[in-house]
Amino acid sequence: YKHEPDQFAAQAYDGIYLLHAAIEKAGTVSDRKKVRDSLASIKDFSGVTGKFAFDDKRNPKMDINVLIVKGGKFVELK
Repeated sequence: YKHEPDQFAAQAYDGIYLLHAAIEKAGTVSDRKKVRDSLASIKDFSGVTGKFAFDDKRNPKMDINVLIVKGGKFVELK
């Protein structure tokens, strides 16, 4: 569409590849429990948004960088 993908496109891209990895690891597409457990066990998934994993409570775990616009340029918020 002749424009740069945004954050949501990158997150969707990573989400699909994360799900693909979980399905491959589970060895099934029809056993939802196996796919769920496989997804939860993935550690250090490397995607376009960085390294990703789930913690033991199945919450997403990853480093994030918050950027703000300052003087017309993106600057990391520290």
